Amino acid sequence: MTLSERRNQLLTMLKNADDLLISKLELVVANHIKGTSGSVEELPEDIQAMLTRSLDDIRNGEVRSHENVMSDFREKYGKPKKK
Repeated sequence: MTLSERRNQLLTMLKNADDLLISKLELVVANHIKGTSGSVEELPEDIQAMLTRSLDDIRNGEVRSHENVMSDFREKYGKPKKK
């Protein structure tokens, strides 16, 4: 497929894209223009460390389900469960 054909294909896709996809594509293009990739390595070191610890916790099975966390929250703050 030629570059021109690829551009036309992308334009066709964009015509049908939802707001979320358009927002993501805008970020990709903006990062490309700025010369950044938006990768983890560009985050501050303390944020990188927190992400690394989080991934280690996941690998070690140290996770809780959303329902479990919300149950604790409701119990602690007296919030009823929404139906």
